[in-house]
Amino acid sequence: MAYQKLNLQDGHVLDATDMAHIEQGIVDASTLPEIGQTVSLLPGVDPVSLWPGTMWICIGEDGQRVLYTRIATDLPDAPAGLPTRNDVPSYTGFPAVTVVDTKASDYYTSTQWFAKTIPTGPTAGKGAHHIQAHGGGITREGDIWYWVGESHENGYGDSPGIHLYTSKDLRNWTDMGIILRMITNPTAADDPTTPDGRYFHDLYGSEYENVRKYLLTHADGKSLTAIAERPKMLHNPRTDKWVLWFHSDGSTTVGGSNYSRALLGCAIADRPTGPFKLIGAYKGFNDDETIYGGWGEVGDARDMTLYAAKDGNAYVAYSSEGNKSTYVAKLDDDWTHLCVTTDTDESKSKMQYSADGKYTKLLPVGRGTNWQIITDQSREAVAFLEYRDRVYVITSPTNGWAPGKQNWYAQEHPENGILSSYGSGTDLCRGIDSIEGKGDHDITFGSQCSYIVPWNEDLGEFIYFGDRWDSGSAKSAYVVLPIVIYDDNGTTKLRMANPETAWRPEDYWRITGTEHWPNK
Repeated sequence: MAYQKLNLQDGHVLDATDMAHIEQGIVDASTLPEIGQTVSLLPGVDPVSLWPGTMWICIGEDGQRVLYTRIATDLPDAPAGLPTRNDVPSYTGFPAVTVVDTKASDYYTSTQWFAKTIPTGPTAGKGAHHIQAHGGGITREGDIWYWVGESHENGYGDSPGIHLYTSKDLRNWTDMGIILRMITNPTAADDPTTPDGRYFHDLYGSEYENVRKYLLTHADGKSLTAIAERPKMLHNPRTDKWVLWFHSDGSTTVGGSNYSRALLGCAIADRPTGPFKLIGAYKGFNDDETIYGGWGEVGDARDMTLYAAKDGNAYVAYSSEGNKSTYVAKLDDDWTHLCVTTDTDESKSKMQYSADGKYTKLLPVGRGTNWQIITDQSREAVAFLEYRDRVYVITSPTNGWAPGKQNWYAQEHPENGILSSYGSGTDLCRGIDSIEGKGDHDITFGSQCSYIVPWNEDLGEFIYFGDRWDSGSAKSAYVVLPIVIYDDNGTTKLRMANPETAWRPEDYWRITGTEHWPNK
């Protein structure tokens, strides 16, 4: 058994060695708890059971706060209830590494989350590494939370694909690896005798050449390149398939803009751990009565999300019409196409891909039954939540990588379903900047929404997961904050606060009424 020492301020590994070699004076080896023992880390902190991957805090004689994690010399077994597949690299657990003034690792405060790795495989030598799940989505199946997101480990370009992490408490996560692989080495991927080539050719077979331009993230100067952003994953109980939708974009000319296609990518798998297979890259619906004529083309779909509503159907929402309008569109029963299709690619650019030959009908009738426009105020980064049978939508301004003021929109006639009309936007955030240290509520505490996680829907308690973009770099961070919905003299209001101290859902929502946030 070995231990790993990390500095709490930056999360970087200082050393990884046998217990006997840990610096003298920092901690007495005999005082560290044994695996399986339930201990209280610090006064006022709930007891935890320590298993491989659990982190805890020790205070050295010099007053420096140090975080230790016990790691197994052999790989730990997969957590009970998680599906596995042979080529998943390993199960390695890690919790959120928090800011220096935080007393325990199970509090939501930090904009940085780090993963503990074993000294083998693709992450060997990286030590504690930043979670790569940018622009992601979180869904729950049974008692497991699944977090998918963009991997920017190579920076904004050359993305290896969509990364998956799992958790039972939304705080301690398990790295499940890349579940939808992109092509970063086209020479190897094109050659079926190489490991990369065997993977892609075995998965796609004769379709490989057709899907290549939707998977190639490495600019080789002679091929069309692709990007995959804002992935969201759901399990379809009708088909027992897992579906992954994302903003599929890329160039239409060699060396051209990677935001020229504006498509909705769809991939499927038998398990949440993959491997996911791309089966489509489609345009979205546009208004059949007011045909868009601005930049781009009819059916463009950019910043998107995927949502399974309580009516049993799934929906995609996306920015369209030059990012002027935010649409929500119903999916078919398999959740693999929009609900109105044709056997012809009606798009101007002819860049849609469909493995089964079904393409989106670009201008279908059926506003209110097949699709709806949520807002025409140039918004993006859409997220949904439902409270007391009413759907709420959160969006951000189109500010590029910069954060901005996010608004929420409520259904005007919830009895007509998720595709009914929505009211005007209302400011989401309240409070002052505090522990996050990146601006105030006018810029959503320095973040852009990626997903809203239900904590206790009946009580109006939700968790905001947002991105703090650093021009899309690998060190882009995450912001996790509470959202509350409450009744104010008969009017439902939705607010997000930035607590001025470390917070946990089980503590934070014991407060009632307007005290949910510091209204300053």
